[in-house]
Amino acid sequence: MARQMQFHFLYNTLSSIREVVLQDPEYASDLIYDFTVYLRACIRTMQNQELISVYQEMEYVRAYVNIEKMRMGKRLHVTYDLQSEDFKIVPLSIQPLVENAIRHGIFPKGLQGGNVSIKAETLAGCHIITVKDDGVGFDYQKVQDEVRRGERDSVGLDNTTSRLKQQCNADIVITSEIGTGTTVTILVPI
Repeated sequence: MARQMQFHFLYNTLSSIREVVLQDPEYASDLIYDFTVYLRACIRTMQNQELISVYQEMEYVRAYVNIEKMRMGKRLHVTYDLQSEDFKIVPLSIQPLVENAIRHGIFPKGLQGGNVSIKAETLAGCHIITVKDDGVGFDYQKVQDEVRRGERDSVGLDNTTSRLKQQCNADIVITSEIGTGTTVTILVPI
């Protein structure tokens, strides 16, 4: 997990908050709170691998999203449809998926920006979490082939999917289309 914490993200966040402090101290205070929530989640996950509620995980996701919104402004739109939040999930398992959606899906669209939606529901004996973006998309099979050949690093996604499979017996389905976006669906059996 420590390897997943992006040091450039930490540096950029602190630098951005520093710029906001003089212009809007109240907003800066809110961002510092979000940053501490995010850091607390990272530290707790490194120390303890117990499952947490989706509700708690969404607190980490919202903190991360608020920080990214500070950096991206009106280019980033995130919606939440949380019909079910009381089941357990691996800590910091949804947040990296949202991070990938923003960093690899929406950010490359530049000034156009885009949307990320996060949905949690329970259907037919299964808890379902979906993270969807309307970003640039990618050729999933090509990326998997590059990872197998050692030409590309996929440590963050691999760690997340591995932890979800091991600790929750979850299935993860990733679909993506270039120019349309990416959808990651986590299926956790009840």
